[in-house]
Amino acid sequence: MKTSAVRMSVVVVGAMNPAIHYPGWYAQDPGWEEEFGDVLKGGSLTMVQPFTTFDSRNFAVHCTPQNWIASTTSPQQFDRLIELARRVFTRLGETPLSAFGLNLDFADPLRSGARGLQYARESLGVPVGLDLSGFTLKGATTAKVISGMQVIRTINVVATLADGVATLNVNADHQLPSSKDKFQHFDFAEVLDEHLDAVDSIQRLVDLLLMTEKEST
Repeated sequence: MKTSAVRMSVVVVGAMNPAIHYPGWYAQDPGWEEEFGDVLKGGSLTMVQPFTTFDSRNFAVHCTPQNWIASTTSPQQFDRLIELARRVFTRLGETPLSAFGLNLDFADPLRSGARGLQYARESLGVPVGLDLSGFTLKGATTAKVISGMQVIRTINVVATLADGVATLNVNADHQLPSSKDKFQHFDFAEVLDEHLDAVDSIQRLVDLLLMTEKEST
């Protein structure tokens, strides 16, 4: 996965059972014993129903009855984070889902980031008088049909300038089809894989917003 992001999280929305999301359950999955086994040996774990929160070597996991969130601040672990989401909801294939999101955080030095944000403000129609200390861009929605179902993607951007650093938080939200607000069952691994191009779309957008010094001179 090629991206300059410094943090990534995967959010899955649906009818969750936080009691299942215990580190021992994750450690039972072949290939994940080392990652999650240490949590059972005195790591950070909070289980106050209806919530479960814990940190493994590389990931932070948080589960509520409404959603599951896993994140990492190690770019070397981004691909493995995606694999974690695949594995969790392959094992929990009967979990009814309604949406998922891919969130990436980016940071860039002020001298290039400010120019990029200035360009974004002008080219994307953000009001001229807006303070660049923070603004939000709401992206257009796109639809993609996977296995006969339509998934709606919306990319949103929150940009800030603080302490000499331009920061962008970008969310690619994917709404899964539902019937009268009822959850449906999906092959989440297939749907997720088909929408990983969102990372490329986000990176292209960030390259535009946080223009490199060479591009912005």
